[in-house]
Amino acid sequence: MGKDLLIVNDYTFYCQRRFSNTNNWTCTRNSTCKARLTTDKFKTILLKWARSYVGKDLLIINDYTFYCQRRLTRTIHWNCTRNATCKARLITDKEKSIILKFVKNRRGQKLIIAAGYTFYCLRQQVNTDYWWCTSGTSCKARIITTKTGELVRLSLNHNHKTPNFFVRDGVLHQVQFIRNSAGKMLALVNGYTYYCHMRNGSKSKKVFWRCTRGGKLTWVQHRNGKVAVIVNGFTYYCNKQGHKTDIWRCTNGSNCRARFTMSKTDWRIIRGRLEHDHKPPNYVVQDVRWVVKSNGKKTALIGGYSFYKHKMCARTETWRCSVGSKVCKARFTANKKGIVVRSYLEHTHVPRSFVTHDGVMHVKL
Repeated sequence: MGKDLLIVNDYTFYCQRRFSNTNNWTCTRNSTCKARLTTDKFKTILLKWARSYVGKDLLIINDYTFYCQRRLTRTIHWNCTRNATCKARLITDKEKSIILKFVKNRRGQKLIIAAGYTFYCLRQQVNTDYWWCTSGTSCKARIITTKTGELVRLSLNHNHKTPNFFVRDGVLHQVQFIRNSAGKMLALVNGYTYYCHMRNGSKSKKVFWRCTRGGKLTWVQHRNGKVAVIVNGFTYYCNKQGHKTDIWRCTNGSNCRARFTMSKTDWRIIRGRLEHDHKPPNYVVQDVRWVVKSNGKKTALIGGYSFYKHKMCARTETWRCSVGSKVCKARFTANKKGIVVRSYLEHTHVPRSFVTHDGVMHVKL
């Protein structure tokens, strides 16, 4: 009759339905065999269909099998048959074609979500776009789409687990699980940490997370004048500055591999490794409060002690304890912006009694 046939592993398939970029093939023994195939226009096999021994539909991609987990009005959700150990997922439409979900990351770059994995656009040509797995060149998973977003070719040979992320308002947010100094699990999202608040039973497997209220990045000034960042009790220094991002490493040195990459646009953590092999360091963060005495002179308050301006240079100012240099040697040096550059804050006396009102300091008699 002149119809095309497709031969795979000595089995023949006929073209059951044609679409704009894919063709659906059915086994020639249609009444007794439920084997199916999906190919692109170049006859490259994208999907295979079969039945399990209990008669349920199975989806085969790159020799991996998926079972139908849920059917909705317009889509079908598929899970890997090794559900206990593998978290691979697929979403197809009613015609059993893979749905590619297009989203953007927090920097505005376009991404594709397919089978629970994310892909970025590596190269754009006249009629097609080439997408690579976001894990890097070590993973050989690839996707080729048309300019309109239709699937041309698909290879899901991943060598790693599915990443943790969620999508809100079309923007993909990565989730990283770390442990704090006490060994408890925390979730890191956009530079904020969350602790496990509640688990909703064993069937739904839902976990509710709440902000730790201390997971936000804390910016401090070191005594040597350099800027440091505190995350979960650990301190980091800026190791390398780029055009759009900065790389921060643990202040413990090369012995600790903890580090993260921060975006310069919104100053949030993009990716990182926040697992330390040591305990958090001991440090004290001193905030300087600037007030004015009743006589109009400017005074600095640190830890309940007051300081007066002793000397002013071109770039810095030296402040000493208000008791006097003969009794107390506590002092600090600040730049013109009021940031402490270096300090010696060991006092030899108890703090004086005073109150502040509307930025004016009043000494108690």
